[in-house]
Amino acid sequence: MVPIRNPYLNALIEIERRLLFCQSAHACYTAVIERVGVASGAAHACLVELNFAVTDASAAVFVPSLQTNAQPSIQSVQLVATWSDTKVSDTDITVAAIDGAMLLAEPELSHWFMRLQQGDVIQQTHIEGSATEQQVLDSYGIGAVLIVPLMVHQQVQGAIVLIHRHPHRWETSELDIWQGVALILAAKLEQLQSTSSMNGSVQALLPPFELESALSSPAQRWEKRLKLEALLRQITDRVRASLDEAQILQATAQELAIGLNTYSCQVGQLDWTQGTSTIAYEFTPAGKMPTVQGLVLEMSEHLDLYSELLRGHCLQFCWIVLPVHLRSLNQPVAVLCCPIMHNGTAIGEIWLYNQADTYFDPEVIWLIEQVAHQCAIAIPQARLYQAAQAQVRKLEQLNALKDEFLNTVSHELRSPMANIEMAIQMLELLLFPEQETDVKGDSVCHQPAIPDCCSSDLHHSDRCPSSVCDSTYHSTDRLPARYFVHALPHPASFQQSIRYFRMLQDECIRETKLINDLLDLSRLEAGTEPIVLTPINLQVWIPHVLEPFLERARCQAQRLQVEISDTVPLVSTDLRSLERILTELVHNACKYTPAGENIRVMVDYVSGQANAHSRADRPNATDFLLLRTASPLVTTSQLKLQVCNSGIEIPAADLPRIFDKFYRIPSPDLWQYGGTGLGLALVKRLAEHLGAKIWVNSSNNQVTFTLTLPLEPSIPSVEQTRSLDW
Repeated sequence: MVPIRNPYLNALIEIERRLLFCQSAHACYTAVIERVGVASGAAHACLVELNFAVTDASAAVFVPSLQTNAQPSIQSVQLVATWSDTKVSDTDITVAAIDGAMLLAEPELSHWFMRLQQGDVIQQTHIEGSATEQQVLDSYGIGAVLIVPLMVHQQVQGAIVLIHRHPHRWETSELDIWQGVALILAAKLEQLQSTSSMNGSVQALLPPFELESALSSPAQRWEKRLKLEALLRQITDRVRASLDEAQILQATAQELAIGLNTYSCQVGQLDWTQGTSTIAYEFTPAGKMPTVQGLVLEMSEHLDLYSELLRGHCLQFCWIVLPVHLRSLNQPVAVLCCPIMHNGTAIGEIWLYNQADTYFDPEVIWLIEQVAHQCAIAIPQARLYQAAQAQVRKLEQLNALKDEFLNTVSHELRSPMANIEMAIQMLELLLFPEQETDVKGDSVCHQPAIPDCCSSDLHHSDRCPSSVCDSTYHSTDRLPARYFVHALPHPASFQQSIRYFRMLQDECIRETKLINDLLDLSRLEAGTEPIVLTPINLQVWIPHVLEPFLERARCQAQRLQVEISDTVPLVSTDLRSLERILTELVHNACKYTPAGENIRVMVDYVSGQANAHSRADRPNATDFLLLRTASPLVTTSQLKLQVCNSGIEIPAADLPRIFDKFYRIPSPDLWQYGGTGLGLALVKRLAEHLGAKIWVNSSNNQVTFTLTLPLEPSIPSVEQTRSLDW
């Protein structure tokens, strides 16, 4: 609980607490003036009793001249409590206070008495007088005076007087606090007066079960109130700690039954469509009542009861003729029933049972209403949460079914695709029999050479746009050279057959690749893909892997650069997974990089010490770290591989989803670049499979994918970067 730092508000709370234990007016005056004097910062504080009378002007004691013949005047002023911040005696304080009152009685200030009787606050922020008067003011430390009337039974009974040594201006908030103190004190005085006049006849007026509450001391009532508030906080904490409706309502029944020491507490659920109430939750300490949990009550059998509950009213009554489910008690019981209202409709009810002579006083009813209000908030939230959880489970099931479907379809398609591949090979032998060889036995082919960039495992839109490549589907790089004849023209039908055959071969390869990707992704997600560790010399291996992309980049007017640090050691990892990650990233770079832009592949070794002391190469707050290693120690040496391409930028809104399955960045022409959205999802799973982490940055018209693979710590030599620039 955050402490209240306003000293005036703290004083108000402390005064209210002290007044609860005061049994006389004098004790109230003393308790109030001491706390007010300390908190106000005044030099003197006193509480006076004022007796007003309407008299002729000549009879006024402190007001020598008034403008009318009949005006209010002070008949007597009596100091009942004083406080001072000095060690002067009470007599001196009394004189100072009276002198201050006399100053207020000057002719030009006489209208203040009328305001005081009307309940107005009187303040003089700067008091000045003649030379003689000023000496008196200075000697007793009177520079500013505040008088707050004390209204008891709508009549001025006294006033709280605050005297400051120097001129002082009271803020509105401060005035509100001291007026609040006067109101609290007046209420306490009214209570004491009423109690003294009531004690003689209260026994004849009140029934026995109310007599104890009426005659209990304020301290006892305050103690009871504190216990009820503590019980309410305890119930509120338990209600807010759970989003399970059953747990919330069962805890409510248990806390109320134990905290209020009742026979039983039950929580019912109302079904207005069926006209029933079901006792869904119950707590009965020590078996004081028969258990009725699960009992269904017909509302039509208790129309008078439920008609009031429907209006939101709490009911307190004594069941003399017990209903059927309670007749085993063989004695009347006191009942308190409170509805649980949500949006003006009763959705439940709280039942409290106790012995017949029990009276549920207003404090207990207040507690039950507050608990019902908490339940009315918690129940819809719990039901909404349960509905959301059910929806999440349903979506998880749909996602699992989707994955299972993809896995099943992939397996089912793989067999026919294998047969199609075999049929294509057989058709190839039939369509293209060997026609000519040179003297060396090699096949002769006068067909123009097809560059590597036109490899059929890429979508046709990814291929070289230059005139060297045919605009139609072609896979001559996959057909033996001996199958092409030279010099002799082919019939038109045979040329069409060749074209259709190439189309069939390309699409077969592309579909096989898609199926293999789905199967690989399924195995990685299931954790069944094995890791085969192979030592790799990256300085030799990476240029070899990227060799097919050289001609492709040249045909697309792109510049591909590979930079490998000489300090990169032998790496022991899964060769197939690392190769797929590298080729997929470079393939995407070639696909999306505009002509005339650069593609850079950078490989570096970062020692554990560099990781621990430098953050230049780590993802910052704007990066999207999607994978984490099992061991997050920054002292582990790492292999860092980056693929960076310029001329394009990924929108910030798409970065968090870039590695999601089947996700493709929205564009006006969705099929401009082709693809299924599986490539980067597979890269993510492969990186996770290797224990690596991968993220993407995009800014300044550039996209950078960074992969870090943990290695065994080692100390590299002086680093010299070798640039392989094609």
